Amino acid sequence: MTPSCEDNYGLDSCSLLVLQCSPPVLVIATSSGQLHHCVVMDTNYKEDSVAFPAGASLPGPQFSLQTSVNLHVYESVELELSLLPDDEGFTTPLLLHPDPTTPTRYLVSHEAGVHTVTVSLVEKFLHYSELPDDVEFIGSEFPCVVDHVLCTRLVNPDTRQPVVGLVASASHFLFILLASGKVFTVILPSAFLPDFIEHSHPEVDSVPSPLRKVYTENFEHHIRSTLQRTTSQPLLASGSMARVTPSEYIHLLNRVMVTLRTSYMQPQKAARIDMEKRSDILAEQKQRLTSDMEDLQARKKALTEKAHELAEKYEDASEKKCLLIGRLERVISKMMRTLPVLSSSEKKMLQELEAMQTHIPVFYNQLQQIKEKGKLTSQMETHQTSEASRGHQVSSISESQLRTLSEALSKEGEKLMSLTEKVNQAKQEFHL
Repeated sequence: MTPSCEDNYGLDSCSLLVLQCSPPVLVIATSSGQLHHCVVMDTNYKEDSVAFPAGASLPGPQFSLQTSVNLHVYESVELELSLLPDDEGFTTPLLLHPDPTTPTRYLVSHEAGVHTVTVSLVEKFLHYSELPDDVEFIGSEFPCVVDHVLCTRLVNPDTRQPVVGLVASASHFLFILLASGKVFTVILPSAFLPDFIEHSHPEVDSVPSPLRKVYTENFEHHIRSTLQRTTSQPLLASGSMARVTPSEYIHLLNRVMVTLRTSYMQPQKAARIDMEKRSDILAEQKQRLTSDMEDLQARKKALTEKAHELAEKYEDASEKKCLLIGRLERVISKMMRTLPVLSSSEKKMLQELEAMQTHIPVFYNQLQQIKEKGKLTSQMETHQTSEASRGHQVSSISESQLRTLSEALSKEGEKLMSLTEKVNQAKQEFHL
């Protein structure tokens, strides 16, 4: 057993109980009222079948008890067996009973009463066995919760009423049989407490809540920790033939009143005060949020109206823009027309005229040559006429040839005259 202890966890063990989980939790009870919760760890861990009774089903991987095991004592609890003020040395064998409603709780019966013990570690083990294998186990403290259900050793040893039988049903009923034949029926509360699920809204959770200034932890956990009891008030049962003095009754009454006040009324009062504070804060926050929403609605309405106005102005501006663009295009076209800039056709015509300008000297030389030929021809005709008059016959061109030559010369002259007129006209237009 680890960790080591001076008395080796006592030598008066009287009962054992295995809580079904993975790994198993072994409960060792001693006659002095101590309970040791031990986690059974197999030194040679392997997923084999465990030597439990037939029909027992264990969730998750199981352990082989054929090899050596270590018992890790997770916690030790000492039960309050008696309500007598001078009964510290009282010992009695404890009997451990499983709870059929949940594997996280078991029952303890003894001569002086009945207890219920809820082991939170078992619930954590059951939850951890359902997670993936790569999830790390969070090793925080999970203390057990002990409830004193029935006490039969009240004011003096003569008033004891030993418990001789106990049966727990699956319908959360606990039947306790006393030595006198009386049967107590107790309703066991459910050991399962559902967690409060808060719906997450990323756009809302990003805003820090003003309640965080009052409660740094979850409010539900805060209320549960406030209402959690360290002691409980059991049902009281005693023998009817016992003699009890008034002082013993007063002592028992004071003890019960102190327990009810410190473990029941004060936590509930503190929880009620905390809930009222939270309610007031939430009401104030709701009122502030309501006024903020009204303000936002008014601003939204004003912005909507402003948006409609801007949309109308935008449409008017778009229409004016189209009109201005049309006017601007017309002005630009008129300006382009008045600018001394040649169009593509005009530039092409200018190139043709420049080419003609280069050909004018050639045409002029040809025209001079034609004129010289004309003079020469006229001289020859004159000479021929003179020769004919003299009666000499000289060879000359025919009349049809003269006519053809005259037409060709006249055409060349007309071409030269038209080209000369075009060149002069171009020079006048372009101020050359």
